[in-house]
Amino acid sequence: MSDFRANTDKKRKITRTKDEKSEDKIMRTNDMGNLRNMKEYLNQGLFIDKRIDANKNKIEYYRGRAELAANIFSAEKVRGGTGARSRMEDCMCKIDELEKAVARDLEKLAVFKAKIEEIVSRVKRAEYRQVLELRYISGKTLQQVADETGYCYRHVTRLRNKALESIAPDWLD
Repeated sequence: MSDFRANTDKKRKITRTKDEKSEDKIMRTNDMGNLRNMKEYLNQGLFIDKRIDANKNKIEYYRGRAELAANIFSAEKVRGGTGARSRMEDCMCKIDELEKAVARDLEKLAVFKAKIEEIVSRVKRAEYRQVLELRYISGKTLQQVADETGYCYRHVTRLRNKALESIAPDWLD
């Protein structure tokens, strides 16, 4: 009987160990979810930056169209035509809308980057802080961060993940 109890106790210990492992796995999965959420949050600044650039390109496009419409308008005005004016007005209205959108996005970006800078400044390790600053404040790709720091891409990815893990408690507050 004592051998049976000993074997049963060993099985219980093994079972507990497996349960603990599965709990650890769940915790790591939750941490991975938190890391994914942090990455998505931090990437918002990059998306805002791209939207600003896209709107600036659209503004230049509509300015070119407005200039063309102005040239046509002045030529038709001499001949007595009408109609080109509405195209120019449309371009000017679109330019005004885009400039307002850029101004709003720039304001959002400034507030967002201030939050990110505050979070990144709390990171204790300098190499973690450098990777986060280059990636999320300067807007560089991970490959550009690797080139600038002299690390390989894979190491930069690891550093970024460890840096995000180190700010996880601050981020969740």
